[in-house]
Amino acid sequence: MSNVTRMLLFAVGFMLFIIALGGAVEAHTEKTDMFDKADQFIYEQDLDLTPDLIVEEPYTVSGDVIRQSIYNIDEMNVIIKIHYPNGTLSYAPGLEIEKTSVTDIDIYKEYQPTYTRAADGAITQIEYMPL
Repeated sequence: MSNVTRMLLFAVGFMLFIIALGGAVEAHTEKTDMFDKADQFIYEQDLDLTPDLIVEEPYTVSGDVIRQSIYNIDEMNVIIKIHYPNGTLSYAPGLEIEKTSVTDIDIYKEYQPTYTRAADGAITQIEYMPL
């Protein structure tokens, strides 16, 4: 091959590379614009939709959730306490689930949890107050 042919092949290859690069930049710009328009559309259409997690105060759980937590107490490795006007029920890891009665916990009642955390952020105790 002569130098002229090599130079022409190089020039054609370079032009194809520039065209492909321009197409990639255009596709990226179009995708970014599409996501921006979708976000704007969501904000304009329904004000009830928000991308942020908002926990309504006071946060409550049902007695059913407490019972399930007691059944999984060994995996959770936390102390669970339920405060009532006439006393406190306390459950700790290592209890025998088959011999544990949880019938005092009303599954239809709402409870407000309070979490106690260790220095590393792990939950060590959950206390529930009936509402």
